Amino acid sequence: MAFDAKPSTHFGAGYSVASNSIRFNTNDAASNKTLTTLTDAEADPTTGDYREVVRALLYKIGTDWDATASADRPAKMTFARSLSVESSSGNLVESYMVSFQVGITRGNVAAE
Repeated sequence: MAFDAKPSTHFGAGYSVASNSIRFNTNDAASNKTLTTLTDAEADPTTGDYREVVRALLYKIGTDWDATASADRPAKMTFARSLSVESSSGNLVESYMVSFQVGITRGNVAAE
């Protein structure tokens, strides 16, 4: 199999686009949960936490990446994540690294 670039392939039925807006279902959705580490309260535009939204999206991408066979991953994108322990607090630290090959004018991601 080869890389499939369709967002629906990677985000599933809980991802949609309408009227110039993209939508990801949170863990509070009745079905088709996309961002399973994010609640509606954490995503609330005025009282939520921006960091939780970013983390949930990266976590979803990482979960999809890990579940995709190496031969089926994009060649012009790389994704890596690691988990460590912060020594002074004992908190876990999730680290993400994403890279893209882009056109010379820094336009779109380079074609596969």
